[in-house]
Amino acid sequence: MTSIAQSAFFGCSNLNTIKVPVTDYSAFCNNETLTLIDSSVGKPVQLIDTEGKEITEYIVPDDVTSIGSSAFRNCTDLTAITITGSVTNIGSNAFNSCTSIISVKSYITEPFNVTGLFANETYRKGTLYVPAGTKELYVRFDGWRDFLKIEEMDDSPTPDPDGEMCATPTIAFIDGKLKFRCETEGVEYVSEIKDTDVGTFYDCEVSLSATYEISVYATKAGWVDSNVATATLVWGTATFTENTPVETSVRTQTREVPALVTSHRGTIAVQSEANGLPVTVYATDGQLHGSSIVSNGQATVSTNLQAGSIAIVKIGDMAVKVVVK
Repeated sequence: MTSIAQSAFFGCSNLNTIKVPVTDYSAFCNNETLTLIDSSVGKPVQLIDTEGKEITEYIVPDDVTSIGSSAFRNCTDLTAITITGSVTNIGSNAFNSCTSIISVKSYITEPFNVTGLFANETYRKGTLYVPAGTKELYVRFDGWRDFLKIEEMDDSPTPDPDGEMCATPTIAFIDGKLKFRCETEGVEYVSEIKDTDVGTFYDCEVSLSATYEISVYATKAGWVDSNVATATLVWGTATFTENTPVETSVRTQTREVPALVTSHRGTIAVQSEANGLPVTVYATDGQLHGSSIVSNGQATVSTNLQAGSIAIVKIGDMAVKVVVK
């Protein structure tokens, strides 16, 4: 036997054990009871079966050598992926539909060409972290060279996927400062802030709205890095009816206000010190998905928007696009 076609054993739920030579392990996706024996090395091989699962961060196990084509199909919640150095083959479009990935850590020391590895959003907004001294190698190969941002890591060993993971940090904007908090003690925060107004323009006028994309994760020696938390900070002039602690005291305000927007499982949350600020959420086709008013520093709007879709969040007179998580 020289090959096994992709999806050849797809959905064979009663299959228990099979011995095969090294091949594309995606042929066995959705076989939850299967123990796959690689006859070339005589030991079990762990399959990657993640399609559509609600995972936000994934570390490829050390014993996986091949990631099948579209192995992470429809994992729209995935924001960070770590590819261990044991991987020697990655099928086409393995992460292509994971539009939320913004952090890719690859411990592969000898990169290779891959077709359609990541989504365009990841190449534009994400960061590829590679082993020290290998950046010049990565920019020579398809699937890796398209990242706008590639950084070399230190010589730290590959993280242990079975180790305890840091809690996902929270993001807040208080007294004009971004503040991160984490339930895991003693962590360090690795954050990145991108000004979406910065770019190349060809018109005679450019409108600036002071919109910032924020991402942060927690890291600690001996622990697995946390999931990546994301938020959008928009800052502009808004007209709104301010609610004061005394219900009889209501006044119209027109002033510059900041608002921090986050998304989780279809719910849009807006943090702002401007109580009374109206919040309305639309789909890109203009359909209204809900509204609320900032009270006690926050407003939440539950929507049925699918993960990975774009929501238009109008905050007072300001509007910002947010990727639904």
